[in-house]
Amino acid sequence: MKWFMDILNPARIHAGYKPLTYPRMASLIAKIPTKDLYYMKSMMSDKNTEQACKWFYWSLKEQK
Repeated sequence: MKWFMDILNPARIHAGYKPLTYPRMASLIAKIPTKDLYYMKSMMSDKNTEQACKWFYWSLKEQK
């Protein structure tokens, strides 16, 4: 969870949003299976911070 927050928070702060907190991050990724989280981490590590942030939120919409 901390790894995702370290990637997402700088982009959020730069865009003018408040940084993610642990409870908020936990609610975002609560229903995502572990194997999918590892996939998301590998995909995000290949992108720059802004692209990773966009990809993360896009993939959350697809999960619903």
